Amino acid sequence: MYRMQDRKAAIREIQKYLYELALSGEYPIPHRLPDGIYEEETAAGVRVFQERCGLPVTGVVDRITFEKLYAAYSSLKRREGSALDREAFPLKEGCSCAEAEELNAMLCELAGSYRDIQLFHGEIYSAQTAANVRKIQRHFGQDETGETDEELFLRIRLEVRARKETERLKKLTESDPSGLK
Repeated sequence: MYRMQDRKAAIREIQKYLYELALSGEYPIPHRLPDGIYEEETAAGVRVFQERCGLPVTGVVDRITFEKLYAAYSSLKRREGSALDREAFPLKEGCSCAEAEELNAMLCELAGSYRDIQLFHGEIYSAQTAANVRKIQRHFGQDETGETDEELFLRIRLEVRARKETERLKKLTESDPSGLK
């Protein structure tokens, strides 16, 4: 049986792919946070993607558009993940590595956006790191294990990048509200 939440989840997934491709800078797609609502901004992003890929520009995600969108997203994720030490995952309490240090730094950057994230610096995946990760997992709707797999790590990295981009755009708008600079 087809349910409305299934449709919203599918739209949210498409929006996630578009959003992450937009943040990568490889596609001039409008930045829209995934919300599961297929509005004009999502359709505009689909049209930009279709045009860039030489597909019919309709703003509708048909099978071919979805396959190309997923392929572009997967390629991006592979490139982003290639610099990680895959042997380090999953990160969990007690481990000490560059990925744990980067995770702690990213969590510090997100502390202003998420309630109750406690700052912790260092290369050790501490009990506080695990507690912070559980809060992020709750926000993302994931099981609250306190461990960080590669996918969650990359998603947090993307979240930090998105917040930095939002701040950059906000500063640009504040310095020139007309956007004509």
